[in-house]
Amino acid sequence: MDGSAAAVIETPRMDDVLPQDLRNFPIHMVGIGGSGMCGLAALLLRRGACVSGTDGRDGEELRRLAAAGVTVSTCQAAESVPQGVQMLVKSAAVRDDHPEIVEARRRGVCIVKYAELLGLLMAHCGEGIAISGTHGKSTTAAWLSYVLRRAGRDPSFVIGAGVRQLGGGSGAGDGPYFVAEACEYDR
Repeated sequence: MDGSAAAVIETPRMDDVLPQDLRNFPIHMVGIGGSGMCGLAALLLRRGACVSGTDGRDGEELRRLAAAGVTVSTCQAAESVPQGVQMLVKSAAVRDDHPEIVEARRRGVCIVKYAELLGLLMAHCGEGIAISGTHGKSTTAAWLSYVLRRAGRDPSFVIGAGVRQLGGGSGAGDGPYFVAEACEYDR
């Protein structure tokens, strides 16, 4: 450890903070405009969480999330972290010295990576199915989600692409399956 305040302050563990019932649970997402983060935000919102987030670039994804009820901003600064937020989710592209990460750490907010939260949600669902590889992840994840839905299994899913047949790139189903495009990496 280097002795800096950011390195010394410990934040709560995700398992200790995230409730099974996400209704009204405040989550802030940094890098929310990325394909995986955008899909995860939409899924969290459908599960009842109070979702906010920032991204360095404005775009169609942010407008779609805002229309769905997510509080979004392109201002990435310490003051963008809402008061009362209990969990901050960061994309793999966001560095630990990002102003929102530093502020959340200062407040003692639980900070998790996209892939960590996705994994926990998959575990809570029952049967997690992660699609990985070099090519065809979105297509395969979409195909599997579609087949499960048509078979009456009502899966939850997060896919890194919009899928017209599924109504978007994510869905919060009531069935025991959670399909995810497993493409995130850590820098």
